[in-house]
Amino acid sequence: MLAKEIVRNDRQRKSFDVYHALLRNAFNRMHDVLKPNGYLTLTFHNPTFKVRNATIYAGVMAGFDLEKIHHQPLGQVSAKAMLQPFGSAQGDFYLRFHNPSSTDSTVQREEIDAARFERIVIETARRVLAERGEPTPYTILINAIDPELARNGYFSELRSGLDVRAVLDSHLNEEFLLVPMLIGEVAGKGWWFREPGRIPHLESVPLSERVEQTVLRKLQERGRVTFTDMWKAISEEFPNALTTDSTSIREALESYARQVGHGEWMLKPEYNREAITRIHTRMIAILAEVGKAQGYEIWIGRREQSDPLAEAFAGREGELRQYLTRSSLVGLINGQNIEEVEWIDAIWLEGNIVRAAFEIESTTSMTEALKRGSNIEAGVPKYLVLPQEREDQLLRKLRSPLFSEYFEKDSWKCLFFEALERAYQKEKAALDITTLVAKKVAKTSKNTSQLSLFASDQTRDEDS
Repeated sequence: MLAKEIVRNDRQRKSFDVYHALLRNAFNRMHDVLKPNGYLTLTFHNPTFKVRNATIYAGVMAGFDLEKIHHQPLGQVSAKAMLQPFGSAQGDFYLRFHNPSSTDSTVQREEIDAARFERIVIETARRVLAERGEPTPYTILINAIDPELARNGYFSELRSGLDVRAVLDSHLNEEFLLVPMLIGEVAGKGWWFREPGRIPHLESVPLSERVEQTVLRKLQERGRVTFTDMWKAISEEFPNALTTDSTSIREALESYARQVGHGEWMLKPEYNREAITRIHTRMIAILAEVGKAQGYEIWIGRREQSDPLAEAFAGREGELRQYLTRSSLVGLINGQNIEEVEWIDAIWLEGNIVRAAFEIESTTSMTEALKRGSNIEAGVPKYLVLPQEREDQLLRKLRSPLFSEYFEKDSWKCLFFEALERAYQKEKAALDITTLVAKKVAKTSKNTSQLSLFASDQTRDEDS
């Protein structure tokens, strides 16, 4: 058994060349027994790219097509694993090979010069970063680049002397930057564009936010899920280069659900669709009443105009559209792409000039809110209005270069539901919005949820 074991081991007098020869022999035999159009999935956990590339090379030279690489991080983070996923990847690799029905369909095995190798690496990196719309760890980049190299008949540095990391490093500060980022509690640097504004087809909503939206939607649909259910749903919706890490899925689950039973997650009551709509409507109505009382014209977002007031305000009738003082924003002086601006939740105006804009964010979509607001001149005050419990999510998003650039450049500030509600109960329409920026209230109970934000005894809360 020792003689047949495919391993690199000096004590067994098995050098890397011997290891690779044994590996190729194994792939050749597997290729012989696997039916045409069959699949082979291989898993291994060696942190060196040399071994990984040798494995890919052996499979492809045996006649397989490499279709996909997936990296599964370690379940328990050790000191060694702290480099993952920003440097040398720790954990398991899953390689999926396909046995084509005809050898004619396989890539021609040929030498590829350094220029073509570099073009494949850089074009793939650009595409992955643009599709994800956020800084990305090296492990995820390499997981997309390796299959592309294989499809072009090239297998990283094995037998070529060329190296993916060296190519990417050569474009640092010219096309790419390394920016600080966190995945869970692990800090590192992700790859990002030096000038994202010049990148065509750059996804405006970061992948992490799209994953968060999907987690909430699936929870609202099912009420109760397992982590495996959610991982499957996310993997199906975001395949290949859009594969996310398990940490971002868990963070989204912790935000919108609570753990119950054995490994199951149940949607928190405050995040069911009816509760979210009710809170969203009330916040818009409060801002409309305050703005109108202070002499501003009022605009309500097109999506929200038909929302009924009765459930958000006891004794009120009608819809949010009753606060509108104009039928459209055509003629706006300090805004562009008017059709986008008209979807902003609430706007205060003086004639054709926007004086303040408000986006109510009970759950996801903060980035989309910032994108809409970017169509209004940068100096106009803009407010993200959200529950206090979403502050940590906002801080996480502010670590994203794209999000933080929008937030700072376009004069965004934060208002919390609780402080706005409390000030409205005390001062009604006379309240000064500017005094509430980033202001929080202390809850009477740590279990107070969004559903109880607007109870009559909420005024007993004290300023924090």
